Amino acid sequence: KQGITRHAVDPASRFRLVGRRVELVPELGESGGVEWGRLLDALLEPCEPLVVALRKLGEVDGAAKDLEQILSLEPRHQLARLDLAMIRATERKDPAGALPELEALAAELPDEAKVRLALGMALNELGRFAEAVRLYARACEEQGPHNVGVLMALESDLAHAFLKAGEPVKALAATRRAAALHEAKGLAWLDGMDPLVLWWRHAQA
Repeated sequence: KQGITRHAVDPASRFRLVGRRVELVPELGESGGVEWGRLLDALLEPCEPLVVALRKLGEVDGAAKDLEQILSLEPRHQLARLDLAMIRATERKDPAGALPELEALAAELPDEAKVRLALGMALNELGRFAEAVRLYARACEEQGPHNVGVLMALESDLAHAFLKAGEPVKALAATRRAAALHEAKGLAWLDGMDPLVLWWRHAQA
């Protein structure tokens, strides 16, 4: 984490890491095909923690610039598209502008929980609570026990959507399921979930 933070707060260091990886790809061959996609993912995967760190540090413009740099190389790169849409929906307070990209990604990646979490958040921000409830309820059902941390995040966001929709009893049922799962895991901080958010949603319900 210290290494990520150092890169994140030092623009020269950050752009050496992201920029050099972007420069490497054209040197290694023409774009297109499965091998190109694998190569691109391998080169750009380490950039993701930097983008996350930048957002947490409030360096939104730096994160967006890194993502735009990636997309200039490969406009179809789904992870970069998702992160950029999330920045637009949250930090830049433009969920309506981010919604078309999030909907497109949801169609391309129907099983990706991170996309559904982001899309549900945008729907909530736009006041489309019933749609958010349906999205999260379906996502919880499909997620099942495959990744308990992600399931807890989906359940807590489902509760938030239920509260917004004026259904506190259903919201409480969702947070109780999530809280029971968390207690069963020894209150551990699992990948895909934030305990603070989960228990705050439970308190609200």
